[in-house]
Amino acid sequence: MNQKKIEQPSFNNNDFNEIRRIIKHVRKKISEQGPLEYFVHHNPLHHYEELPAYEAFKKASFDYDAAAFMPEPYYLEQIKFDRLDKNIFKGIVTKFLNKVSSNLPPESLMQILLNIDCPYQNYQTDISNVQKTYTSKKACFFDKAIENSSGININYYIATNIYKFFSAYFDFGSSHWQMEYKRKGIWQSFRRLHFKAAAFEPVYQKKLAKRVQSYRKLDPVDICVNILNNLKISSEFLSDYIFSRCYQFKGWAGFIKSLEDHPNWCHDTNAIPNFFEFVTVLLVCDQAAIDSFQETALELPVFIETPLHNDRFLTSFFDYYYKNKVYQESMLNLLPHLSDIDRQSLWHSAYENTFYSTVLSSFQYVANKSESNNNVSYTYQVICCLDDREESFRRYLELDKTCETFGAAGHFDLDISYQTYFSDHERALCPVVNNPKYFIKEILSVAETKKRKIAIIWCELQWLAALSSRTVIPGILQSFIGLWTSIIPFCFDIVSPKITYQLREKVNKFLGKNLQTSIVYDDINHGGIPFADKVKIAKNFLLTIGITKCFSPYIFIMGHGSSSLNNPHTAAYNCGACGGGNGGPNARIMALILNDHQVRQTLHNEGVDIPSRTIFVGGQHNTCNDNILFFDEKKLKVPELETIKHKIKAAAALNAKERCRRFNAIPYNKSAEFYHKTVQARSIDLRQPRPEYGHATNAICIIGPRNLSRQLFLDRRAFLVNYSANTDPDLRTIHNLLNTTVPVCSGINLEYYFSFIDNEVYGCGTKLPHNVNGLVGVINGYMSDLQLGLSWQMVEIHEPIRLLFLICISLEKMRVLLKNQTHYVQLFKNKWVHLSVYDEDNKQIYIYENDDFVAFTQQAVPQKYYRIDKIIMNSKYHLSPGEILT
Repeated sequence: MNQKKIEQPSFNNNDFNEIRRIIKHVRKKISEQGPLEYFVHHNPLHHYEELPAYEAFKKASFDYDAAAFMPEPYYLEQIKFDRLDKNIFKGIVTKFLNKVSSNLPPESLMQILLNIDCPYQNYQTDISNVQKTYTSKKACFFDKAIENSSGININYYIATNIYKFFSAYFDFGSSHWQMEYKRKGIWQSFRRLHFKAAAFEPVYQKKLAKRVQSYRKLDPVDICVNILNNLKISSEFLSDYIFSRCYQFKGWAGFIKSLEDHPNWCHDTNAIPNFFEFVTVLLVCDQAAIDSFQETALELPVFIETPLHNDRFLTSFFDYYYKNKVYQESMLNLLPHLSDIDRQSLWHSAYENTFYSTVLSSFQYVANKSESNNNVSYTYQVICCLDDREESFRRYLELDKTCETFGAAGHFDLDISYQTYFSDHERALCPVVNNPKYFIKEILSVAETKKRKIAIIWCELQWLAALSSRTVIPGILQSFIGLWTSIIPFCFDIVSPKITYQLREKVNKFLGKNLQTSIVYDDINHGGIPFADKVKIAKNFLLTIGITKCFSPYIFIMGHGSSSLNNPHTAAYNCGACGGGNGGPNARIMALILNDHQVRQTLHNEGVDIPSRTIFVGGQHNTCNDNILFFDEKKLKVPELETIKHKIKAAAALNAKERCRRFNAIPYNKSAEFYHKTVQARSIDLRQPRPEYGHATNAICIIGPRNLSRQLFLDRRAFLVNYSANTDPDLRTIHNLLNTTVPVCSGINLEYYFSFIDNEVYGCGTKLPHNVNGLVGVINGYMSDLQLGLSWQMVEIHEPIRLLFLICISLEKMRVLLKNQTHYVQLFKNKWVHLSVYDEDNKQIYIYENDDFVAFTQQAVPQKYYRIDKIIMNSKYHLSPGEILT
């Protein structure tokens, strides 16, 4: 380790703007995450999106001590399973050598990289010299310096205060008594709570109380300036110091940042999220710990050096170096460009390109054989969310050749704030990047008044039971009664979840939990949707997915959600386009709008003629148990409709069968009904950490007509979005579509990518030690930082591949779109996601590289599948994309 002597700070106590600027910069580097209810997938590194992706990955790796790619043995293992093509890898290596102007042959570098069995020989001196020469240095501060000098970890003492205080301050409903002084803000609440320390408390708590007392008349900015001046940290390292303290508690830092950015996520109006005050509390605690444990003057910062090359690579490198003297100079010149992370980036590019090549070859082969479906008459049409989990569901719907399916963003163009009948607050059901425009409320149908009274009585009893458990005498009585009313049902939950579920369903039905409700969506005096807006929304929705003429008699609009027992991250399994909410309400409202006679009449005048015989039906697909719910069924008692609904439910059962191939300890070759019951049981099993795999394995997003991909097997890995360039001459539809689709899908993909790459830094680790904390997040054990990201059980089958967008549009039109200064263009140009275009006119795919398009060459004839195929139903592993035979 190197040490640097103290430099006097170059700012003065009055330089408030400089402190604010630094904290604003630090805030930007913190990845945010909202409360559990609003667990929305997003790019954990979205604050670096102005940088090229690989550059950002490497920067984040340094800042967060995280992995940027998988370790090399992972990629070497993929070669054995044909997930990484050596020829593609050679092409990547050749480009790399040309870029760094090296004359080393690609075959030589590949031999070095592939030489995993090279025995350790007498290269230790060479390896040691290289590892001393090429290092990365990271500045550390008081916590590391004190640990080095006295062996004391001051973060342990600080963490106890931070975890307890913020868990109480941001408690959204688990505690009986609220913290006092919440309304005065974070700092004032902390100050009043730690103003005094008892005589028996540790030295640190006494020092903290003393510091808090000394700052009682100062505001947070003055406190920060005072502390930073006292600590005498050089201005060069000031930002690094503050970031290191915030990142030590990244969970709470990110949570507070998210509440600042999204005030509607904070249901406790007394709690005031303020990142600046959060930093103030951290600095006060840090200074108290330094006062308590610093024994001698410290030289700061302390630098930690990390070698850039690992032993295995250097052993292989020097083994080749000494056997091939002709290339020794070239190899030494190349060494600075072959750090661990640089080599991993080469492997990763080849890994991704292997998949891209396979899927693009399959698509081009299938699309070039496809036929237009303009003249086909369908009995019913199903509009699903673009979600990758619906890819297989749509495949099984299309077993019926009289069915046509569509994919659209699952909020169905409705940016709404929605309040269910059993909720005391509204929540947004639209992409996070959008703001709700309308307030929609679910109310009870008039005929359900009697059931409502029973339900209210039951809810009041539950509330009284919860309240009494927190008091002494009623709590003792309830504990005795609970021996019979709680333990017995709990035992049934463990022994036989199915029986317990059936009993609960019957009780809920008796108590009126399954009440018939209706939607108030057009009350413009209370934020409803005005008539003109209903027409505009309906027209844009139909134009976007390409239904303007060929309307079938029955059109189902299927939102989706997920329900599972004992799963804090439920919102992560819900609809991303609905901000982590259920898409059912959006589907129901859109069906009501499109069934409105006046809306249809106005649409007819604007050129969209919906036949009077066409009925729109709202529904919801539960992606966890594969149950199908249809809304307003009592109004739609049509015999033919019942037959179609049965077909949709049968498709969901087949979908359950395909999903089960990924789970452990489930037998093959059973009926679809068996697997449907299996996923239903998993969703209600208290012991089940994997009720479903969510978006795991997502890798591609296809935007275009469904007829081009209807015969394409995509193994539940594709977001499928309907779009027809023929009805979009001014490119307005595709521009709006990309504005919504790219951020939503890329956010999902990149969260899964990073949570798999480094599950401890970007993810929240295994679910097993998790406990819900204050209804806002999960912690490990009884006390820890809030855990961000996805659990390992959600991502364990994922392949870390950046999303490939394949857009069916002419090359000229795509070039026009890329001239826009929008978020999606930035993501494409900086390679956070990859872009390709299928030009239907010349039946050619083009790949976007280096700000231009390169024609793609089809590699091979794709694998063949049947729609119901033993390979699909029985394979536990990833399957290659391929053609579905008719």
